[in-house]
Amino acid sequence: MSANAARSIDEYLKQLRSALADQDPALIQDALYDAEEYLRAEVAAHPNRSEADVLELIASTYGAPEEVAAAYRDTEVKVKAALKTPAPRAAAAHASGVRRFFGVFMDTRAYTSLFYMLLTLATGISRCRRDSPSS
Repeated sequence: MSANAARSIDEYLKQLRSALADQDPALIQDALYDAEEYLRAEVAAHPNRSEADVLELIASTYGAPEEVAAAYRDTEVKVKAALKTPAPRAAAAHASGVRRFFGVFMDTRAYTSLFYMLLTLATGISRCRRDSPSS
């Protein structure tokens, strides 16, 4: 066990908080909640061992606070990149009004949406006929 390794869950969480000090508060809260939940469950699963012994055992599987913080930072970067709104296409910005209006006919997503709309309309009508009382 290294000299600065946590000997208690609270100490581990303090180290994790300081490793994530420059991050978004929501990310810090998520990391602290996940770590505390995992650590307390592991301590409860090993009632015959001390908290320090369990933390030493966990350090090899869950990771040291610095490693956990690095994993959360990497994940946050990936999530932000995935959720980033794509920039509009340059050609679309310079297209004429007529071309933009009729451009929907060239978009295959429009035909897919139309297909699903007609499919739900047909199934809705057939369901209404089936569920209506006979005259």
